[in-house]
Amino acid sequence: MIWLIDIVSVILIAMSNYRLRQQATRRFGSVVLAMLLFAGCANGATDTDGGAATTRQLGALSEFVFRITGVYPDESPEAMEARLTSEERAREEFISVCMAEHGFVYLPNLGTRISVTVVSAEQGVNADTRAFAEEFGFGISTGLSVRNADSISIRSEMGADPNAAALALMSVAERAAWEAALWGEVQDGSWDPALAGCADAAHRAASHSVEFPAIQAEIDRFWVGLTFDTAPEFAALNAEWVACMATEGFSGSQSPSLLRQSLVNELMTLRGGVVEVDEYGVTSVTWPNFTDMNPAGLPAFTEREIATAVANYDCESRVDYDQRRHQINLALQQEFVDRHRNELEAWAEYAEAIRAGR
Repeated sequence: MIWLIDIVSVILIAMSNYRLRQQATRRFGSVVLAMLLFAGCANGATDTDGGAATTRQLGALSEFVFRITGVYPDESPEAMEARLTSEERAREEFISVCMAEHGFVYLPNLGTRISVTVVSAEQGVNADTRAFAEEFGFGISTGLSVRNADSISIRSEMGADPNAAALALMSVAERAAWEAALWGEVQDGSWDPALAGCADAAHRAASHSVEFPAIQAEIDRFWVGLTFDTAPEFAALNAEWVACMATEGFSGSQSPSLLRQSLVNELMTLRGGVVEVDEYGVTSVTWPNFTDMNPAGLPAFTEREIATAVANYDCESRVDYDQRRHQINLALQQEFVDRHRNELEAWAEYAEAIRAGR
């Protein structure tokens, strides 16, 4: 069985424990999540006639990233729960050592409980149909979770903060210094690891990205082109799709993936969020004001989302977008691996050795 990782749950786990706001430490995580989602869709895809699930080959780069992270799309819930719990404990212990090196006491929170459960897909709901698009659009604003296969739900319950009592006794200046060591200094627009705190250092140590920054950056740049289908090799396919969408009265997007992302960003803005997209395609949202989940413009947005989704479904079908995209994706991943095999193998072997305790 292949599960789709609940991307929201994964992000919430990370953010509930660390203020990982620095861009450089988010990027590789977003790449891994994108690969997991792509791999899950590819390997558990159900055809539009409701027949048996079809199996697609994983990309060569996806295989390497799974080796590097130790996260596989077919990982069992029990194995995932054990891995996440162990990783969380290791991060907390790393932070404790790091804080001590800065002259502060940090008691690791070892009471966090992580539970992993399988959530069954909605029965009778197949997002890969025109009927779905006609009723729910892309599932962005219609309140329906778009899921064609079982998914993994990850929940993190933190124990009581063991540092709370000590923090309560600190002066304002002492607490500010303690928090600066933990979370890092405020950074305006640029990344400086020297200003990052122990929480960020723990994140980077866990991802092993600090030892292989060059190939990490290459993967980040490369994967954006695959995630949003903007690599030059997709140009001909996207041109056919764009032309088809124009005949349906829709224009402005370069690919189906960018179309969906633009609608997601628009909805978050409509609900009061401030959306920023960095050069790696990572979207971040801040909520400076009260979030209105049902703004006045929502009905019009949903109507337009549905109309757009129907046109997109028709156009993707006409140009055989999904299958052609998959073949281009596989070819590009293989080319990337052929160019960087030595670096990827070194990173994968290093990460595997660390996890094995060697």
